[in-house]
Amino acid sequence: MVTPTKGTTEFGPELPSALTDYAFVKVNSTLAVVLGGSRPGNAISGTLVLDIPALQWSVGPTMMSARKFLAGGVITDSNDSGQKYLFAAGGL
Repeated sequence: MVTPTKGTTEFGPELPSALTDYAFVKVNSTLAVVLGGSRPGNAISGTLVLDIPALQWSVGPTMMSARKFLAGGVITDSNDSGQKYLFAAGGL
């Protein structure tokens, strides 16, 4: 983890299991999500949710299709009281 204001880096919480080729998206100040990825070479449809203050992982919802080498992001709907939507795009 990088703290730009202090110019420091440190290890963050380890993932519950080995995972590569995933997307990492910060949703807000308390929540981040890992989307998809691969375990050994096979794309997965799972997600992991990080409770940022507690630095604890939990299993998130399953995506509709397995993806690796993807991108993710958050869109805020300005017409719906700031509702946030997490999305996954691209990948294999």
